[in-house]
Amino acid sequence: MIGFFIAAKVSSLMIEVKGGRIMKRIIAAQRDRRESLREIENRKLAYRAALEGIVLLKNDGTLPLKPCDIALYGAGARFTVKGGSGSGEVNERHSVSIYEGLKEKGFRILSDSTLNRYEEKLAEAKQTYEQETREKHTFADIWSLVFTPPAADTLGEEDLADCDTAIFVLSRQAGEGKDRRMDSYRPSESEVASIRLLAKHYRKLILIINSGSSVDLSDLEAYPINAVIFFCQQGMEGGNALASLLTGEENFSAKLTDTWVRRYEDVPFGNEYSYLNGDLDREYYREGIYVGYRYYDTFHVAVRYPFGYGLSYTEYTIDTLESSLQERRVFLKAAVKNTGTMKGKQVVQVYVSCPKGKLDKEYQRLVAFAKTKELLPEETQILDLDFDMEYCSSFDQEENCSILEKGKYIVRVGESCDHTKIAAVIENGETIILSRHADLMPCREDFEELRAPAKEEEKIEDVPVLTLDPGAFKTVSYSYPKMRVCDDERVASIMKRLTLEEKVALVMGESRENAELSTNYIYTPGSVARTSELSIGKGLININLADGPAGLRLLRESALDRNGRIKYVKGNYPIASMELFREAEPIEETDTLLYQYTSAFPVATALAQSFNTELVEEIGKSVSGEMREFNITYWLAPGMNIHRNPLCGRNFEYYSEDPLLTGKIAAALIRGVQSIRGNYITIKHLACNSAEENRTFSDSIVKQRALREIYLKGFEIAVREGHASGAMTSYNKINGVYASDSYDMSVKILRDEWGFDGVIMTDWTATIEGHAGNVQAVKTGHLIMPGGKYYRDEIIKGLKDGSLKEEELDIPVSFLVKAILDSDVASRIRAKDII
Repeated sequence: MIGFFIAAKVSSLMIEVKGGRIMKRIIAAQRDRRESLREIENRKLAYRAALEGIVLLKNDGTLPLKPCDIALYGAGARFTVKGGSGSGEVNERHSVSIYEGLKEKGFRILSDSTLNRYEEKLAEAKQTYEQETREKHTFADIWSLVFTPPAADTLGEEDLADCDTAIFVLSRQAGEGKDRRMDSYRPSESEVASIRLLAKHYRKLILIINSGSSVDLSDLEAYPINAVIFFCQQGMEGGNALASLLTGEENFSAKLTDTWVRRYEDVPFGNEYSYLNGDLDREYYREGIYVGYRYYDTFHVAVRYPFGYGLSYTEYTIDTLESSLQERRVFLKAAVKNTGTMKGKQVVQVYVSCPKGKLDKEYQRLVAFAKTKELLPEETQILDLDFDMEYCSSFDQEENCSILEKGKYIVRVGESCDHTKIAAVIENGETIILSRHADLMPCREDFEELRAPAKEEEKIEDVPVLTLDPGAFKTVSYSYPKMRVCDDERVASIMKRLTLEEKVALVMGESRENAELSTNYIYTPGSVARTSELSIGKGLININLADGPAGLRLLRESALDRNGRIKYVKGNYPIASMELFREAEPIEETDTLLYQYTSAFPVATALAQSFNTELVEEIGKSVSGEMREFNITYWLAPGMNIHRNPLCGRNFEYYSEDPLLTGKIAAALIRGVQSIRGNYITIKHLACNSAEENRTFSDSIVKQRALREIYLKGFEIAVREGHASGAMTSYNKINGVYASDSYDMSVKILRDEWGFDGVIMTDWTATIEGHAGNVQAVKTGHLIMPGGKYYRDEIIKGLKDGSLKEEELDIPVSFLVKAILDSDVASRIRAKDII
């Protein structure tokens, strides 16, 4: 047996006798309910992250405000949505609402009676809806709680206060399993009527948008709104951060990671998206590579707010001082000067316009970005930016190769995609083949993609011209050997000792709902799953997995009875969760109360809006510290799918419409988490999880070029540059093949091309009956989640009928064994200092 030393202050150790063996159980949870030093420090970090993730969209000089009398309205004032629902939920101790933040900052709120009335109506509506849903008690009904729109409550003359300034918080919630409806994407009739009234009565009107992704503001264009702020969903310190920004104590520095269209009809093929097209089983990616700003820039479609846009209280100039080319990398020096009157940070963005040759090209694509330190008025900082010319390549799907076409590559530097200056021109005298690939994940359906209009020749003067040397590039021709077991002597030694039963148990998880296998050796209350504990006698501990990506999703409070059984305490989960319907168990005097208050950071979109990779890496380190504290080995984050459409219910969990920004921010988070050796992330959802409606049956039909350049590129950067240690495939099909069934994606692309050597897993219940295959998932190297009798029986059946060979089963098991052996929790057990 493995020995343990348990810090009694924070952990519980239970001794049980199972079949003559002594089994030990570790519960990693705090017994002290007081706020810990870790919580205090992480609140400070969450505050900083929120400051840099809130975007100022409009300001006519109304902001900043000194603390004063204000009238505050809207559902999100007191019920500020701190994050999305579903697996992206975090059960923190407390999140600061916008109302609380403003009060703390010294604003006197004169609309309490109106807010009280709304709070009463909302409580009644929730109680009624909860009771109706409890009686129906179906999964779909439970999740529909997430999408219940705010109670209609049009403001009247009696709600108006005697002051100059009104703030209206337009709040929206979304989550996995369902896409946003138009009544969520657009302001409701009652909200429009309320804002119309406020605009007439108050001299200053500020609109705060508390939503995980963009909102259609076209219905509000007629009304004089003085300032607009995209609050997004900012975690547990969002209210305090917003108050600091409103007063000018801090300055706005966030930039949009998505284009905000003038109206939904401007979204390419938006009428065919998800539930709007009448065919939930098939999603044609007709726009090809023209996603987000790539479409609007190329096809000259006017937008409300462009990609990379965000205002500040101060002004900046950006001047490119130098540009150079060293083999295949481009280097730039940009001088950023604060020419205004307030301190602040600025983001520099680098785009490249690639030459049109055999292949169509978008007008421009993001290739690099950097953020300054906080600059005082008249202060200048020189930023160094660089990028690999590979970021300028295109995928030729006829020849299955990645190429840099002959012609001029125009480098643009600026503060958003529509506000740049040409900084350099790179001339390439011949088409260069960077890599050759097999015909992978082919699209067998013939449908027409968008084609770019003819490009107008730009007049370029007085910029450096850099000449690309084809000799600096060596063509990589990928080979695809048969997938093999993990090459590690320690792993091989353990694999020899494992029985077939133990291997079957290890190839899937043990969730809370499948406890019949469990001896509860290492258990974190609220963890979404854990690995098998059947092999503890063979020197292999179990490990725990927790949801993400805005923080660890664990039980807030639980209890341990005298027999070591976990009891669930009421109030652990938000109303949207299935845990709402788990009856709270009575607590006895002999029970030990356990507490797990994790940190709710801003959602993924908000983090990406910081354009600050150092800050995101710091957040990764903080999450990793909590993983160590609560014995979590795999964090199911970061979410990395592309914001293809603003109606996707899960956009808040993902970063951007741009693949490079997605990959770079994810890589920073990964570096932070994996700074503690043996704490692992799980990049998800690989791939093309662009819609939540009917996600377990929907087929994403996409051609290889768009797949490679848009939907896989961020994942590739996360693996190549962030060295991601885990991955999760998506529910959907891609070109007719379920993601977890795709050997092309999970093995040939992920492992053979990108060099991934970690654990890959299915999404939860992705291989349930009638969906993706359990045997095929194992053949493609997956762990099957969450595990249970059905999945186990399917694997055993495959082994018996020969459709699955034991050596194929050994492959995913071996990667898991290596991960467990190298895990942080295992190293601390060996050192006998587990927390």
